[in-house]
Amino acid sequence: MATSEPNPIEPPVSEALKRVWRWREEAAKARPLTPAQAEALRREFGLEPPSLPEGHRTRSEPAKKSA
Repeated sequence: MATSEPNPIEPPVSEALKRVWRWREEAAKARPLTPAQAEALRREFGLEPPSLPEGHRTRSEPAKKSA
């Protein structure tokens, strides 16, 4: 016995929220840029890589051993 009435337990989902979900699904499928692609985009648009606050390190920097 199927009815076309909306389920009262589940609130209606707005179209904007559906678009956000679709965008998130598409973004999850996307692969991150390679370092070469990122560098090419930085050069093309004149962007500088973000600078880290003092005391932070990148993954490529080894952790400093405290004595």
